[in-house]
Amino acid sequence: MVKQTHVLVLPWPAQGHVMPMMQVSQKIVDHGVQVTFAITESLHKQLLANLSSSSKEGVRNDLNRIRIVSRPEGLEYQNQEKASDYLEELVMKINGGNNGEEKVSCVIADAGVYWAYEPAKKMGLKIAMFCPTSLAVTAMTLHIPKLIEAGIIDENGTPLKQEMIKISPALPEINIDDFLWIRTYDQGMGKLLFHMGFSISKSIKLADWVLCNSFDKLEPAACDILPYIRTIGPLVGSSEVNQTMGQFWAEDSTCLTWLDSRPVNSVIYIAFGSITTLNRDQFSELVHGLDLTGRQFLLVVRSDMTDATVAYPDGFTEKGKIVNWSPQREVLAHSSVACFMTHCGWNSTMDGLRFGIPFLCWPYFADQIHNTTYICDVWKTGLRLNKDGNGIVSRNEIKSRVEELIADEGIQTRVAELKKLSMESASEGGSSSKNFFNFVEALKCQGKCGVTAAPK
Repeated sequence: MVKQTHVLVLPWPAQGHVMPMMQVSQKIVDHGVQVTFAITESLHKQLLANLSSSSKEGVRNDLNRIRIVSRPEGLEYQNQEKASDYLEELVMKINGGNNGEEKVSCVIADAGVYWAYEPAKKMGLKIAMFCPTSLAVTAMTLHIPKLIEAGIIDENGTPLKQEMIKISPALPEINIDDFLWIRTYDQGMGKLLFHMGFSISKSIKLADWVLCNSFDKLEPAACDILPYIRTIGPLVGSSEVNQTMGQFWAEDSTCLTWLDSRPVNSVIYIAFGSITTLNRDQFSELVHGLDLTGRQFLLVVRSDMTDATVAYPDGFTEKGKIVNWSPQREVLAHSSVACFMTHCGWNSTMDGLRFGIPFLCWPYFADQIHNTTYICDVWKTGLRLNKDGNGIVSRNEIKSRVEELIADEGIQTRVAELKKLSMESASEGGSSSKNFFNFVEALKCQGKCGVTAAPK
């Protein structure tokens, strides 16, 4: 029996990072490569608990194909020596208990799992870096050393100048105050994001391959300045609506039955990802704004999204459906959905583009600000929801923007065009499909063929 190539996958411990790396893992397994997926202990428990209650046969089957193991919490905050020891111990444990299967030959690590790159290289393992953000945001991250050298920021990421900058003549201008590590909800998070970005700019030099969940025709200018990064998005599987087993929360599939009974292009879908929070005043404006539209809606409200107890407008719950978590891809693929009110995380952005849904952009922090710029100003596939002088998106702003978006035929045309391009890229013979196939073939031949490596 021919032994399978074996890879170790290391995601950053957050929903928006675990999901795409699980999608990558499923695609790799489809190509005959063995995967061990290592996630932090707390998320490991949460993920397995959700999987045990999953009603999707395909998702449960994938659990038999992908080995999910736990790793310690907080390695991102430990010194390099401790992280190195952990990775060596994990690989030895996997190799010692694999029942004659192939030993780990490659680590596929999230760009933010910077602690894994040096020890993996010292162990003689191949390294594939996975960038969970857009190519443009990746370019900005890799530009950090030059920003320091130019005196635009200091070594802590603090702006030293107030100006607009361009990383490349072909990319949009960036307001310095919108850097990923500055537009955050927490100072500690800002420091972590800057340290992560600076570390990525160094660790990428150790990578044999660099992959990104985007596609060439979506970000051609960024592709030109990062030619060694291979786009493999959108991350689709064998079915049009590909479910993954990387969810931390149970999906409420009753919303799909509810959508079945709604007219075509009638429902506003509202989902702000796994981190966004809204205070009492903002949540109240959101629900009253939706009520003012007079349209039906599907609203995702996580249990930790708001701590406010808000009185819904009379008849509000009869106009729509509220769930704790949704099967987002299936929702966006549904004909009744007219638009997507979103925090503009990169995964949600790719989902909306893939299914041709126009966006109402409500970014929360970090790369979501830049994704909004592309959606509204570059691709012109959505509209911003603007805040008032008190930092609130008002109910009237929500009502007027929904009406404007639904009536904009130009936006409808452009999202349809990008949907077509996204699916062409992921289909057999498309750029992303070819890139992924070449990457897997390179894995199988121990990296001696196929995919261009990152610059040294």
